[in-house]
Amino acid sequence: MSQERSASVVIKNDSINTYFAYRALFKLEGVVNESTGWQMVKPQGTSTAAKIVFYTGLQGINCEWRLQGIKYTLAKDQQDPLAISFDGQRLTVEEVFIPDKNQWLQHNLADGDNNGTIQVVGAFPQIKIISNGSTTTHLFKRADL
Repeated sequence: MSQERSASVVIKNDSINTYFAYRALFKLEGVVNESTGWQMVKPQGTSTAAKIVFYTGLQGINCEWRLQGIKYTLAKDQQDPLAISFDGQRLTVEEVFIPDKNQWLQHNLADGDNNGTIQVVGAFPQIKIISNGSTTTHLFKRADL
């Protein structure tokens, strides 16, 4: 698979009890290892993990995004300037991974350190993530499309 600009993607689908589950683990280029399954991975040029997980069940949508040390979750009714959207659901930065401490810490949403936007196109989308702080862009695309 080409490692120029595009991201490598591993898709996992399963059912949990009576729930219909859709899970997708997006891994940045150069780090895909299908034999090990679900794992935290290190994107090229970074020291922190990148992980994006989708889970959709009968009880609604629960989304967790972890990209370059930032964890995004559904924002519920929060009016957060850092909130982003996915399939009409508001997401917000919840935690930041601190490599030196090897743990996730609550993020002060007012400090603006982890501004970002996610654009979703189509039912099985490309996902464009822009870090305003460093103006870096990552493109994620399902490998089976």
